[in-house]
Amino acid sequence: MKIRSMLTDRISAGELNSNDKPELELVKRALRSQESINTATLASLMDVVVRTDDKGSILSANQSVVLMFGYSNTDLIGVNINTLLNEIEESYSENKHH
Repeated sequence: MKIRSMLTDRISAGELNSNDKPELELVKRALRSQESINTATLASLMDVVVRTDDKGSILSANQSVVLMFGYSNTDLIGVNINTLLNEIEESYSENKHH
């Protein structure tokens, strides 16, 4: 953890050189490992999880979103979150009147 913190500080300061390659590889491996853990965790959740950017564009969604809305994960990327929220609202309104 200390190596990662030191490298982060040096990256921010623009002070990296070719001697830092072994440490950078360690950080890259740690990040790939953490990404795998995050992906597996999100995939196993029954709750709907959607990650968006600051404009509301979907960056990723877990399998529960795919099952709930019927879109493939690929189709959801880039769609504004309001599209899904509108579908929920429309579905709720239809069910409320029946």
